[in-house]
Amino acid sequence: MSRFVRAWLAAVVLFSAGCAEPDPALVILVSLDTTRADAIGVFGAVLPDGSSPTPVIDALAREGTAFPEAFTPVPLTLPAHTSMMSGLYPDRHGIRDNDSFRVPPEAKRGYPLIAETLRKAGWDTGAFVSAEPLERRRGLDAGFRVYDQPDRATARGGGQGFRERDARTTTARAIEWLRAPSAASRFLFVHYFDPHRPYERHPGGPTVAPGDRGAYLGEVAYCDAALGTLLAALPDGGRSAWVVVTADHGEGLGDRGEATHGFFLHDSTLRVPLIVRPPAGRPRPPVQPARLVDIAPTILAIAGLPPIPSDGTSLLDPPAAEWFDRAESLYGWHQFRYARLRASRSLEGKLIEEGAASSLVDWRRSPLSGPDVTLENRALADALRARLLAALLAPGRRSADELTQGSDAFGAYIGGRTVGSAIEPGESENATLPTVTSRLSTIEDLEEARAALRAGDGPKALRILGARADERSGNPALLFWTARAAREAAAASGLGPDEIRACLGQADTLFAELGERWGDPRGEESRLLVARDRHRLLGDRAALGELVRRANGIVASGRGTALVYALRAFAYAESGDLSQAESDLERALAADPEDPRIIEDLRSVRARKTPPPPSPR
Repeated sequence: MSRFVRAWLAAVVLFSAGCAEPDPALVILVSLDTTRADAIGVFGAVLPDGSSPTPVIDALAREGTAFPEAFTPVPLTLPAHTSMMSGLYPDRHGIRDNDSFRVPPEAKRGYPLIAETLRKAGWDTGAFVSAEPLERRRGLDAGFRVYDQPDRATARGGGQGFRERDARTTTARAIEWLRAPSAASRFLFVHYFDPHRPYERHPGGPTVAPGDRGAYLGEVAYCDAALGTLLAALPDGGRSAWVVVTADHGEGLGDRGEATHGFFLHDSTLRVPLIVRPPAGRPRPPVQPARLVDIAPTILAIAGLPPIPSDGTSLLDPPAAEWFDRAESLYGWHQFRYARLRASRSLEGKLIEEGAASSLVDWRRSPLSGPDVTLENRALADALRARLLAALLAPGRRSADELTQGSDAFGAYIGGRTVGSAIEPGESENATLPTVTSRLSTIEDLEEARAALRAGDGPKALRILGARADERSGNPALLFWTARAAREAAAASGLGPDEIRACLGQADTLFAELGERWGDPRGEESRLLVARDRHRLLGDRAALGELVRRANGIVASGRGTALVYALRAFAYAESGDLSQAESDLERALAADPEDPRIIEDLRSVRARKTPPPPSPR
């Protein structure tokens, strides 16, 4: 056991003392966000000293079954977790991306989630999630008696990152739930987000290699230690529990040109770890190819409950004679208006379709970090394409609710899908769109520009994206981030009034185009931010009146959001109309009751409205 794990275990001895005796049944599902299969020791990960970054997970694998061929249907957090919890592929549950989608209420959606099924059968259910894409407003809280998420007042992230909390904090909250006595069987879902970019290096962790890959493995090791803490908090170290460990998707880490995830359907982001560890003395599941859609039927089989309608099969059953899987990514379409990607997979090969192009690869011979081994087999490609088409045309496709981003989620995604816009391109349109592969340099430039913005260098970001002006009008993400770079460049030190005015003018023009061309309400909202900046940076009081007029138009059209009300309140407060400012902040808080900035602004305005009592003489 590494010193890192020993330190974690020692830290919770007092905290975990007094846990209840083992429950009648306990099933623990752990999801490591953004974790590729080969980041786990049992699947090949090795640290510079030759040790594994994941000794806890490796021990679970030795006691249970490690599935070396396990795959996600989509390399994005919310749709992948919805598939995990429903047993359905994304086109059948309707959640196709992180942005703008929400799992509908049970009566509307037409399919159950495993927590709902377990809860109706008398189980206690608790979920402890670590980041914004799984917040309860996304709808996956259905069926969980307790659904614990980061506190928006203390969570890291915002601006360009997701709200999140670290694995240690999430683990502590889950242990509190486990410590509460319960006579019912219990289902615990724990989600760790740490391996998601940006990667942090944790003091006291194992020695990892320099660079992103090393820091990434350090994050995975941090989650492994947190899982060790969780299991150690149980009276028997978790040996009487079923433990399922998996990931929603992997991470590119530069393989085949993909730094993060969501853009491609290579196995660096589709192949995920999956371990199922039964209680001591129980039979291990058989080794077989697996899919995230198999997790829901597996957990219900563990619970002894009837299966729900799903696309998956229980991994407790013997391997099927014929096996098929599929995957999709609409990320490039939603963000950049690039072609959709689909993949279909059998044991014989994997077909990847991107726009009008397709490639057939021998995925069982292709390492995650190496080139694909291509296959020349027209009959296999045709068979995979036909099977995928049959699956897509089968009845049972559902729609999701659509969700507008909250006021403090502004800018967390690279552009974002606009509510109400097309979910995917038509077949003929898709064949004519640019592909992610052909525009990879644009994506790389955008990532470099966003890194500059995170570092506070707006002028550098604007220079990088300015070189892509010819692509801007047809690319909503490029348009949004060029406008944002211009706005943030205006705040750079050393600029004169004319330079500030020019930057803000460019930002306003580009945000207006975003709203007009793409119907994106963030374009209108961002113009309010530009007007606020003109007042703050140039002392332009006329900008306050402009802000109010534009906000009035948005509200009159029925598109008033928390951010719109909060910005109009700013203008009223700066103009001395504290009553109107208070009224607007109350509306903002009603629209987004958990935004700490709105709460603080409302407190400040009320303090200004109420003069302090006279001091005693």
